[in-house]
Amino acid sequence: MKKIAWLVLLAMLLSCLAACGAPKTELEKSFVTVPVSGGLKIVTYTGNYTTLEIPATIGGKDVVAIGDEVFTSSILLTDVIIPDTVREIGNRTFQGCLALERIVIPDSVKSIGDYAFFGCWAAKTLEIGSGLEKIGRQAFQYCKSLESISVAKENKKFASSDDGVLYTADYKTLICFPASSAMTSYTVPDNCHTLEDYSFRNCVNLETLNIGESVTELGEGTFTSCTALKTVDLKAKIEHIGYKTFIGCTALEEIVIPEGVKTIGYLLEDGECGSSFDGCTSLRRVVFPVSLTNIYKNSFNGCGALAVIDYCGGEAEWKNVIIGQGNAPLTTAKINMDYTAE
Repeated sequence: MKKIAWLVLLAMLLSCLAACGAPKTELEKSFVTVPVSGGLKIVTYTGNYTTLEIPATIGGKDVVAIGDEVFTSSILLTDVIIPDTVREIGNRTFQGCLALERIVIPDSVKSIGDYAFFGCWAAKTLEIGSGLEKIGRQAFQYCKSLESISVAKENKKFASSDDGVLYTADYKTLICFPASSAMTSYTVPDNCHTLEDYSFRNCVNLETLNIGESVTELGEGTFTSCTALKTVDLKAKIEHIGYKTFIGCTALEEIVIPEGVKTIGYLLEDGECGSSFDGCTSLRRVVFPVSLTNIYKNSFNGCGALAVIDYCGGEAEWKNVIIGQGNAPLTTAKINMDYTAE
């Protein structure tokens, strides 16, 4: 009878272990998980590792997702290895990991959320695997040390150019220009139609930029704080210069707004979105097209050096241009009417 009792007890113990999973290691105890389809999602990290290899399994179950804000502001983290079981990285997951030196996305990952690696200041390289299908808003922006981006050739949704710029696979959308790329001059490819929000943010070495007629959309904050940018050849077929498009471009000396542009900034239900050239402290000359109808709030705020406005229309047309608040430099600059743009 005793033998039978021990066997029953052993069976119960094994059953309990199977239900609860294998015992956790010290590393695994740093994570809080929840069950999801196919395995576990990490929802909390409590460790203080500098080098971290995220476990592929916890308690015997696959880690298939890393949730929102799990590693946000983990400032000690210098290196992290994401296992090839992970399919999804959430919103702001690694945002503000200031010491993280590189970003490697394994082939298994299909989706990266908004701001996932935003503000990883020390990261110099970004490697994207073959399986990635979705990149959220500004996932890799404000990575101030980023020098190059590479995408696996087998990836069907995204691609990297020979000079390390991230595009969609058809090269019609530029997603991210590495902030610390050594390039001082760049020409957007002829088949590119869209520059995504903040796609050139903090590109501190870029001095000259050529944007051709194929571009039909400039995103919000596209060239924010490109502090070395002096010359922009803007021939894009656009109707609007967006919100904060050139904000903080302190070296920009002049800009020719192409014919067809109707507004600088734009109007939303909750108010004006301007600040397009806010803080361009070296801006001395602007050419405005006759198509221009509105210059929204603060679009030229802080442009104290602005001395000359060349307008491609007459006085009557200029009087019809609506200028919002916070654009004092436009009232003190000399205006030349009936200018013929080159």
